[in-house]
Amino acid sequence: MDILQPEIVEIDGRRYRKLPVDLPSIDSGAFRHGDAEDLFPENEEDETGLLGDTDIIPIERGGYKVNLFVPFSFNGIIVGKMGKTKANIEKRTSCSIAIPKRGQKGPVEITGRSKEDVLKAKTQIEIICEGARKNVKETHFVAIVLNNSDVMTNVATFTEMCLKRYQVSSHATSVHLSSRPSVHPSIHPSIHPSIHRYQFAEGICPQVFQNPVKLHLTLGMLKLLCDKDIEDACKVLKKSRNVVQSFLKDQKLILQLKGLDIMTDDPKMAHVLYIKASCVDGSNRLQTVMDSIVEEFVKAGMMERDFGRQNVKIHATLINSKWKDQTDSDNKPKQSHRSAVDVSGILNDFKDFDFGTVEVKNLHILTRTEFDETGSYKTLAKISFFD
Repeated sequence: MDILQPEIVEIDGRRYRKLPVDLPSIDSGAFRHGDAEDLFPENEEDETGLLGDTDIIPIERGGYKVNLFVPFSFNGIIVGKMGKTKANIEKRTSCSIAIPKRGQKGPVEITGRSKEDVLKAKTQIEIICEGARKNVKETHFVAIVLNNSDVMTNVATFTEMCLKRYQVSSHATSVHLSSRPSVHPSIHPSIHPSIHRYQFAEGICPQVFQNPVKLHLTLGMLKLLCDKDIEDACKVLKKSRNVVQSFLKDQKLILQLKGLDIMTDDPKMAHVLYIKASCVDGSNRLQTVMDSIVEEFVKAGMMERDFGRQNVKIHATLINSKWKDQTDSDNKPKQSHRSAVDVSGILNDFKDFDFGTVEVKNLHILTRTEFDETGSYKTLAKISFFD
């Protein structure tokens, strides 16, 4: 970043220039107490001029205080190396900052002689946390779950057929009819269980296929790092319900999961193969519903649009090359380069595969790295579109 053209961040309706600083990733475990960026108002006006002070309360001994709830993992950068960042903020704002000790929960407490001083300290800490948050991986995602029994059966059948046709060992020469799955009506006419054909495809293996119980449509990613983040996300989820209800007007939302596509141009070098989803009535209601939900999370500052798109990319991931590269044979994380998968044969033979229909009734916030007893993503929160 050019130091003469620093990033502009907005907090509580006020815009600030942020000097660049290289922050290590919190997820990597390398995040330690370090120096934070210097903070400046975008112009030379009083930086508290447009900031709200509804959370600042007077204290009995005189002065004011505010409790600022931040993720515990950010406390280190607020303190800074040798306590320098905290000390600098206290010196600039004439405030005292109390941060919970390791292992303790609670807010960061800021006290000062005036509301203006407290607001200045609060703003500087918020900007530090905003910078740190950008270095954290997403923890949750908003999704429409697609795992009804018929769809899961068809996904499992599809996976089995692809593995038997494209994942071939060097010594294999034929396939026993008894091991072939039943013929699905969406299969290309040239593919039939009586035909012993193999077509080796680079990268095709069980690990790259989606677990049927995890099939979903992703609306967007979330970073929920503390109880307040979770509380805020649940509030937006409930608000989204009202938005969707006003649009659907008690009409059912039934999806057809049919056809395959990829995210890139070259099917021989693909990373994601996905199922296409659309409304059975041919309408655009699914797109409108998904876009309206994302808009609520974006307005709340909890979600960023995927690649800056104004519309959600509707897709249910079926093959993802990164799943193969995530662990090695000892189930340890791999750091190797992500390798592509050749799905050209799959697209040719199963392009119009019909995975069935799903009636959409609920919206979920799912946890990325936690799973329930079925192997599906663990649900943090769920709302129903209909009473």
